[in-house]
Amino acid sequence: PDNAAPAAAAGPAVTAAASAEAAAETDGRRRRGNTSRARIVEAIGRLIQQGNPSPGAARVAELAGVSLRTVFRHFEDMDSLYREISLSIRDRVLPAVLRPYRSDTWQGRLDELLERRIALFEAILPYKLAGDLRRHQSPYLEQDHAEHIQMEQASLEPLLPPALLADRRWTNALHMATGFQAWRTLRRDLDLDVPEAKATLKRGVAALLAAADPRPEAAARNTTTPANAGKEGPKA
Repeated sequence: PDNAAPAAAAGPAVTAAASAEAAAETDGRRRRGNTSRARIVEAIGRLIQQGNPSPGAARVAELAGVSLRTVFRHFEDMDSLYREISLSIRDRVLPAVLRPYRSDTWQGRLDELLERRIALFEAILPYKLAGDLRRHQSPYLEQDHAEHIQMEQASLEPLLPPALLADRRWTNALHMATGFQAWRTLRRDLDLDVPEAKATLKRGVAALLAAADPRPEAAARNTTTPANAGKEGPKA
């Protein structure tokens, strides 16, 4: 009986200590898991940058210094891995893309935009190529692709004078000539080096600018219309 009170008092203390130990062990496992995941993401990014668009689990495990089992566990959620890689790239390149323009003319700002896009497209080229291999099986990569197209449009169109912007066919041609797909074609399909690809892209843009007609009637004539416009419907 004399020992009952101390034993009863010790009970909550022992329970609290066990809970704290379990919590510390859980936190330790979580930290190790986060560290392993970060190393896996870094390894995938490095392999993609080195020209391997679809790294295998064994190579990722070797480079990340983790077990193959750990890699497979994280590979079950590839969408989140690609999201982390994409966000890391954006954090690195967006500050340069979003800095203010120096030129006072729309032509000068357009040229600055092209310089920034070329640097951006070259930086993300291996990652975009890798993402395109998985895009149709990945909701995140599909969304990321759509957002990239929207970003291209949103960064280009505010630079253009209203009369040219109203000419949707000309504007769409400019989008096509200055977008990522154009850079991909020049660098990968035509196998041009960066200086030659850059000169080719700028020559295409110069040709479009030379052909631009700022007159309102020209814009109205070149506005895109529905494919079935002007066609008669079925007769009774």
